[in-house]
Amino acid sequence: MPAMQTKLTIRLDKRLVDKVKRWAASRHRSASEAVERFSAQSPDPEALRTPKSSSWVRGLSGLLDEGQPAPTDEKLRDEYIDYLEGKYR
Repeated sequence: MPAMQTKLTIRLDKRLVDKVKRWAASRHRSASEAVERFSAQSPDPEALRTPKSSSWVRGLSGLLDEGQPAPTDEKLRDEYIDYLEGKYR
């Protein structure tokens, strides 16, 4: 059964609306379908709340002490930036 569709009215700058319409027409789609497909690709807000480690970090997690959570990519990046800042001061 197809998903139920509903109407949404949004206000956008005319130049942006024209751009969306041109993009959609170049792909033989309606502007509504283009916006729908774009919106469907946006991440789920719930997924954004939980930081995820890359597969590389997850692969290394077995090397960590038991009971310690694997560091996130953001933590590793911050630690490396701190190291570089200290090295090149």
